[in-house]
Amino acid sequence: MKKISFIAVVLLLIINCSKSSDPKSETEPEVDVSEGQTNWTKFAYYDTISNPRHEPLFTGEVGVYDIAIKGNTILLAGYEADFESTGLIWGSQDGGETWEYKKGLSCGAGSYYTNIVFASDTIVYAVGNCMGDNFIIKSSDGGDTWSNKTRLFYDTYSSYPYFSAKPLWFFDEKRGIFGNRKTTDGGASWTTIEHLSDFPNFQKNNSAIVSHFFVNDSLGYCNSQKKVLKTQDGGESWLLIYQDETEEFRNIYFLDEVNGFLVTKTHLLKTQNGGESWKTAYSNEVRNISFANQHIGFITTVNGVYKTLDSGENWQENYTSQFYVWGTDSNGIPTTFAPSIVEFEGENIGITTGKQIGLSTLPNGKAYIARTTTLGE
Repeated sequence: MKKISFIAVVLLLIINCSKSSDPKSETEPEVDVSEGQTNWTKFAYYDTISNPRHEPLFTGEVGVYDIAIKGNTILLAGYEADFESTGLIWGSQDGGETWEYKKGLSCGAGSYYTNIVFASDTIVYAVGNCMGDNFIIKSSDGGDTWSNKTRLFYDTYSSYPYFSAKPLWFFDEKRGIFGNRKTTDGGASWTTIEHLSDFPNFQKNNSAIVSHFFVNDSLGYCNSQKKVLKTQDGGESWLLIYQDETEEFRNIYFLDEVNGFLVTKTHLLKTQNGGESWKTAYSNEVRNISFANQHIGFITTVNGVYKTLDSGENWQENYTSQFYVWGTDSNGIPTTFAPSIVEFEGENIGITTGKQIGLSTLPNGKAYIARTTTLGE
């Protein structure tokens, strides 16, 4: 009788242990992804075990290369990967509360989306990469549906190696610039910009155009990995205004006609005279920059998100990546999330995201998105 009772106890313990190890078990505690900082809200694949926001396709690496925001619509361009990467566009139509896949891209290793922009409330363009072959696709319903048949421009050159490369810019639904080429018919045809003909669409070349930024329809700036150029006629002609052969430029951002920033691999530069001269604004590696208004802006760094209240003169830590430690990988190394991209649409909403590696040991989900609706406060 005692032997039977002992066996029953052992079986009960085994059953309870198996339930607690099951990631879908109702007895397992839910995951609180908002723990840590209150100024940004983290979003995971699973906010709780019973409430999936975004079902993962793989258990490996997740990466986001670009963010586009229009009202409550948020689009992310990037990839998911185990052995080979699959390019994906994720979307939310309720300010980040729920997410769903919008467009996939699977053509072997090296498939991903690198750049995504709104040309209007409904027209969206995205840059995809298949094994080094890049193309542009188009959506006419705010990123909800995409079609391979809308491939507008196809060229062979390397992928974008930097966190914030943004060579694609659209003024409206018809007029846009991609690297050293322009379109006036919504991407149906592209022509090389004569003044940028020395900047080939080959990303590993130091002359390649990495980023465009236009203050208005006429005044704009672009940068390669070593040079900054300026246009005052909508991109028809360009003038070299700054170069540094010892540095690697990532992207360029302007608040108005004269005040702007240049993101580099080692620091952040600021100009107050339209690029005639530059000074150091932040002395560390910067990945991306975005402003909510003329004074309040954000940068992503290796340590997290930093914020300015005085148009980039001073920066203070606003969101540290240390709160993204989710455990250890198979080698016992902590898995952390280091934000690489930040994007604001005015003062209403801001999104920061990046990639997190080594998540296969975390059955409860993967956090790689954080949102603020209070300017990070």
